[in-house]
This record gives sequence, structure tokens and C-alpha cells, in this order.
Amino acid sequence: MSEVKVHDTVHEEFSSAANTNDPEIGLHRQMTTVTLSPEQFEALYLQPKGSRQGLIGGFANPTALGVSSFLLAQTPLAMDLMGFRGATSASAVAQLGSYYACAGIGLYIAALLEWVAGNTFPMVVFGSFGGFWLSYAITISPSMAIAASFAPGGMSDVVAANAAGQASSAYNSGLGLYFLTWGILCALYTVVALRTNVPFVIVFLSLTISFPLVAAGYFQTGMGNTDAASRLFVAGGVFAFVVSVAGFYIDVHLLLAAVDFPFNIPIFDLSAVVRGRTSRKEVRKRD
Repeated sequence: MSEVKVHDTVHEEFSSAANTNDPEIGLHRQMTTVTLSPEQFEALYLQPKGSRQGLIGGFANPTALGVSSFLLAQTPLAMDLMGFRGATSASAVAQLGSYYACAGIGLYIAALLEWVAGNTFPMVVFGSFGGFWLSYAITISPSMAIAASFAPGGMSDVVAANAAGQASSAYNSGLGLYFLTWGILCALYTVVALRTNVPFVIVFLSLTISFPLVAAGYFQTGMGNTDAASRLFVAGGVFAFVVSVAGFYIDVHLLLAAVDFPFNIPIFDLSAVVRGRTSRKEVRKRD
């Protein structure tokens, strides 16, 4: 009988010499190893091949889960900031469910699985952004009344106190500094991503621009310059939308590869362009 291929790693071979009514006699399972090129590995796991040490091949690829979870929060927020369908930056409150359930939980699960797989960079990215979405959701959640704590004293109405706090300089400065710090972190991620692929670099480069623009929008809101703040939020939303486009591109590539689709879109690997320290040492030894 012909060979049956299962999950690219297991082959089942039936012996034609078996002469028995027991269907399990003559069935032999032989474990084989599939070798991925550096480009194939990096495309699947967003991690240069030489830097992983985990259990890749024994488990499903968690990277697509992390990317999808991120996009389910990132894309609506980008459209809110750009003012789609009359939305504003304040419309982010309507997305609290996705911030908690999709981005927060999904990214933390993906980070844990990347840790098991031995993929350090995706684990750090997914884990840190899981924290971002949860912390942002907590900060803007009306039930947490964080903004209300910045309102002038003596306001007993929680709704009015929240509104007053959201307009205060101290509250907006705190949010602005938080987003500015994320811009600095994403600048670091951009440098590290130069060893992965082009869409991943675009994601972090765009975030490096988007976060400071949103931070500036909060700073202007705190100073009462609502028109300038609105323009800055829109500009930040534009770059955030670029993040979403690049993220969906990565997600399509990962999902097509996961089901062994007949074709795939190129991921534009950079690991051969920006060579790692180990490969550079090997080149020097050969020379």
C-alpha cells in the first residue's frame, strides 16, 4: 500500500506480508525529522533559527495565535484614532472586551507557548504587549475610576468625576509618558527585528512612530489644546493602521504555512542580510 504522510513528521507503512485479521499487525510508525532552512524557520516562528533551543516540531506553532490576538485589539484602536465612522480616541472604551479577552489573554497564552518552544524574542514581544493591552484596558475602564481620582475634590458623581479627570493635565501627562516609554521599547524591538523579516520590522518601526504621536496627543489634551491633540491622535492612528496591515500580512503567511497551502506570500527574510554573531564567527574561522 502507499505511504501515508501525517503532520510532516510521521509516516505509516503497511507491510504487504502481514497475513492476519488484526488490523494493527503490520502497521509500523517511524518517526522522521523534517529539517527547515533558516529562512523557513524564521518565517514560521519570527525567530532566527540559530537562536532557538526548545521543542519546535513537537507542538503547534503559537506565533499565529499571538499575531491574531494582537490584531484583534490593534486594528479597532487604529480605526478609532483615525476617526472611522465618527469614532474618536475616546471610543477605545468600546473595545475593552477585546483588550482583555483577545489581546491580553491571547498574547499571554502565546507568550507562554513561545517560551516552551524556546523562541525568546516572540515570547518577549507577546508577553510585553499582553501587558500593554491589559494595563491600557484597566486605565481607561470606567469601572476602575482611575481618571476620577484626578478630578477636583468634592465630586460625588463618578461619571462627572471621570470626565473631569480625563481632561486633567496630570492624568493625560501620565498616559502620555506611558505611551512615550512604549515608543522607546518599540525602537529597541525594531533593531532586534532586523534579524527577522521585513513585515516584522515595519510593525515595530510604525509602532515606534505611532506611540510618541499618541503620547503627544495626550500631552496636548492635558494642556487643553484639543484641536492639536485630535490631529496627533489621527496621525498616530495612521501609523497604527500600518502596523495592522503588516501584521495581517504576517498572519496570512503563518496561517497558509500552517495548513501547507499550495502557495504562500513571501516574508522577505532578513536573517541572511543581517548576519548573526555566530555565523560571523564561523565565516572568520573559514577565512
